[in-house]
Amino acid sequence: MKALALLSGGFDSPVAIYLMKKQLEIDALHFSLEPFTNNTPEKKSIELAKKLGARNLYVINNSKEHEEIVNKCDHKYYYIISRRLMYNVD
Repeated sequence: MKALALLSGGFDSPVAIYLMKKQLEIDALHFSLEPFTNNTPEKKSIELAKKLGARNLYVINNSKEHEEIVNKCDHKYYYIISRRLMYNVD
């Protein structure tokens, strides 16, 4: 079986992939916010994907959309809207 896992460059997502890869073939997906933020999370995600043995790493830059969320939306909806953005990426 195959799975697509979000890989942020933080701690939780690599642990989740590590646990899932025992039962699934994992492709990883990273949402880059560069130049809105620096590229450190993207670099970490690339290295983590290699170390974790992900079949593929897909990097999607959605910094423009993310910046629009930050500038136009009520902050209390920030996380909901940004997750919705990730869910709707083509």
